[in-house]
Amino acid sequence: MDQPTKPEIERMHRWFAIECNNQAWDLTTLPERTSEQNQQMVSVAHAAAFHWAAIGEPINLARAEMLLAHVHALMEDSRLCLAYARSCFKYCTENECSDWDVAFAHAELAFASAVTGDQAQWESLSDKAQQLGKQLESKEDQKVFFEELARIREAVTAK
Repeated sequence: MDQPTKPEIERMHRWFAIECNNQAWDLTTLPERTSEQNQQMVSVAHAAAFHWAAIGEPINLARAEMLLAHVHALMEDSRLCLAYARSCFKYCTENECSDWDVAFAHAELAFASAVTGDQAQWESLSDKAQQLGKQLESKEDQKVFFEELARIREAVTAK
């Protein structure tokens, strides 16, 4: 078998990054997950980050960290969720990013703050995320954002 060319490898990294990312987000939306699904969610989120690191732009890496923050918050891993959320938040607030990325960065740092027990930070960032969500230009983006924010709030109140 011939070794794949660099463009073929890049295409494969991109394909796996997208597939793993989508699979991880799909798993995050399940109302209940088995321990196997939790492990799969963590694994594919890290796989997505690995593939984005190979071929992505800085925004792709920030979004991968956003996913990792979310996944580790769901797993109640306060150290990892906070580290990934802070890194994503820093990138999205210090660089030119879409309104979507900035709103989600606030929501994920709020979620991580709740997992770490920082109630004041949770409330402040959750309120800011709500405001930013209302300012999203796309109505479809608003719908998706508020569905996710509702799931985050539900996860926080269920703790």
